[in-house]
Amino acid sequence: MNPLLCEPIFVGVTICELGLSGSPCSCVGHAACQSPDTVDDCFLGLPSLLGAVPVCVNALSPGHVIAHCLTLTTPKLIILDTERTVRLSSHITRVKKECGATGVLVVLKKNFDDEKTAKVALRITGVHDWERAVGKGNKHANIATSESWKEEAPCGWADDGSIFFTSGTTGLPKGVLCSQLNNLTASFQQIITIVRTVLRKGDGLEFLATPPPLQRASLLTIPLFHVTGCMSIMYGTTLVGGKMVLMKKWDVGQAMELLMKEKITSTGGVPSIALDLLENEEFLKAKTYLQMISYGGAPAPPQIARNVPKLPGTNPDGRVLNGQGYGLTETCAGIAAISGGDSRARPYSTGRAFTIMDLMIVDPSSQQECPIGEIGEIWIRGPMVMVGYYKDPTATAKVLTKDGWFNSQDLGYVDKEGFLYIKGRVKDLIIRGGENIDAVSVENAFYDDERILSCAAVGVPDKRLGELPVVFAVPKHGMEVTEEELLAGVQERLPAFAVPVMVIVAKNHEPLPTNAAGKIVKEPLRTRAKSAWGEHKRTLKLRL
Repeated sequence: MNPLLCEPIFVGVTICELGLSGSPCSCVGHAACQSPDTVDDCFLGLPSLLGAVPVCVNALSPGHVIAHCLTLTTPKLIILDTERTVRLSSHITRVKKECGATGVLVVLKKNFDDEKTAKVALRITGVHDWERAVGKGNKHANIATSESWKEEAPCGWADDGSIFFTSGTTGLPKGVLCSQLNNLTASFQQIITIVRTVLRKGDGLEFLATPPPLQRASLLTIPLFHVTGCMSIMYGTTLVGGKMVLMKKWDVGQAMELLMKEKITSTGGVPSIALDLLENEEFLKAKTYLQMISYGGAPAPPQIARNVPKLPGTNPDGRVLNGQGYGLTETCAGIAAISGGDSRARPYSTGRAFTIMDLMIVDPSSQQECPIGEIGEIWIRGPMVMVGYYKDPTATAKVLTKDGWFNSQDLGYVDKEGFLYIKGRVKDLIIRGGENIDAVSVENAFYDDERILSCAAVGVPDKRLGELPVVFAVPKHGMEVTEEELLAGVQERLPAFAVPVMVIVAKNHEPLPTNAAGKIVKEPLRTRAKSAWGEHKRTLKLRL
């Protein structure tokens, strides 16, 4: 039997022995960093063999947040790595009791860097060694050939498929429940998006019947506890028989080694990863096997769309294709995408909605559909929209209508050809004296300066005008910029009311704060901006 199938089968047998036998749609909690076991247990062994529901907890969360996610979803089995086990140690007894778990916490033991941490974890009461529990090659050796494992899991398209979590920037994370249909639809859309790109170029689909000269190989830079890493990349890669290479943590130097050693054909993640590659001299000089660099999850500087297609690659035209997508945890990752010539012609767009998904731009005040080109809230409907927030009907009702429309609370507009343009989150909108300033437009004006690596626009309170825009800017390594230079540059590209009152240039190229997915987190920046602007005003008063 294919070794790739044996691993999940061993896992499935173990999980049945631990109390999930005959319990389709039972939850299995998972909080661990990337490893091959992550794929075996949570994403292959559970859904395909048992119909069990993987609960994918952000492994970088503090112990009390991990505990909250587990007790909310009451998994019957909890799978952790050693670091998470130690972090959760003070909560383990309570969590097991509240979840009604089988009393077994399985610790993943592959590829641990810290042997001391592993020993500490295994001494915690109720924790069992993953390798011993799974017992592959030993007591389960004959199970792989059993006919019973060739039967489909006893669940249907409407049954629970997975639970991921929101970022929890304004409170504890909410569980996002997706169905089996949601998950399957999301995985197939990645292939359909490639087909649409080829057709829009005017090319034929002969490539679908011809094995590629290189096995498709994806460098996974995004954690599997995020929908982009799981549904967009992992499901999309395995669906076409591709190879997946895992990175525990993003490092551009290690990425370069893996790109060459593993003959990686596609990679990407949040825009900052693409920017890191484009700023790396070794990468720019190398002749890689890349065919595509994709990115999403945050507003992308237009320089990515301009510069990625200039890279040498292994596509028929000898270049690398760039691809950008838009989606949310609540929509099982991307629901719109753009690449190739479309992206070069529209560097600020995140593309057209997938053919099975509907988009509507809604005026937040009137709740009526906006005319073409007018900014409003982005509403989404289709088979990739979540079932709802787990055990939270109140929160679900706030964003999901009875006829299936999901209010993303993102701002954007659609042009006459149906291409979507993101203008930021509703909460990131800056209102200055009655004028609406979308943060993305301000940030794009700064990205037009080739010296800027990353930036973020936030609002600070003002008694007279309500809010004022402030920008944090991080220059590229080896480059220096001043506040005065940046303000002079954007004054030509922004309306007067959108020009920031202050630009805070990072000292020593200090990066902006990000979450586990690499997205810039603006809440701490708002606090810093408020303090800096207050100090600036006090200094002005003293001078006067």
